[in-house]
Amino acid sequence: MSRPKINVEKNFVDVCLEFMGLSVIALLWIIVFIKYDSMPQEIPMHYDIVGNVDRYGSRLDLFWIAGWATFMYVVIWFLAKFPHIFNYPIKITENNAESQYRLSLRLVRFLNLWVALIMFSITLLIVTGHNSYKAVSYITLSSVVGFVVVMIWYVVKAKRMK
Repeated sequence: MSRPKINVEKNFVDVCLEFMGLSVIALLWIIVFIKYDSMPQEIPMHYDIVGNVDRYGSRLDLFWIAGWATFMYVVIWFLAKFPHIFNYPIKITENNAESQYRLSLRLVRFLNLWVALIMFSITLLIVTGHNSYKAVSYITLSSVVGFVVVMIWYVVKAKRMK
């Protein structure tokens, strides 16, 4: 059985989430362009588990990071136009489609902002030279914990909304 294809209007929170995500992507590009000339030709790009640099890269790699962040944002934004193809923890019916789609779209918009913030944080650490193990570990831990918390919130809320 196919799911209903309905248009779910954005509310204020949805518009704010998209605006914040686009703003983060724009700031990421601005920082890359502003800091590029002052960066050394070779910069630390990856750290091992104890905080030692295990890969250096060209400062041009900053454009790859910004490009990937933008690409991911656009792809996720585009996919949000098709909530009927998402996976749901409950069966989607004519009665619950709008509320379930709205909730799933809120989740997708939030996660899109989250990914943009992670990419922004990584770029900021690189261009400021604060690539410490502690900072990288904090970003990794907060990313994983934040993702798990948001997914648990979503599943609980979706099941209550049946």
